[in-house]
Amino acid sequence: MPTIRQASAGCGRLHAGSGKGQAAALPLGSVAPLRFIADQLRENAAIRHIAAELERSPSTISREIRRKRHPVSGQYRPHAAQARADARRPRP
Repeated sequence: MPTIRQASAGCGRLHAGSGKGQAAALPLGSVAPLRFIADQLRENAAIRHIAAELERSPSTISREIRRKRHPVSGQYRPHAAQARADARRPRP
């Protein structure tokens, strides 16, 4: 299985680390990290493990999962949630 860095090559911008020798973190808004979170949840991975792989805080991952769960089934559905967010976004 490819790493999240390999899977996300070219899938959006990378944020530079704030400290010397720090790796860049992936934005949660790109497709690859969302797909990675969904895959890891299907495999019953711990939120701390997912957070470590994405170089994010466990609270950030937890919030992402909570916000993008389906209102009825409770499943993490990032693409459906993104479609709902896009529909709410004001158009210029």
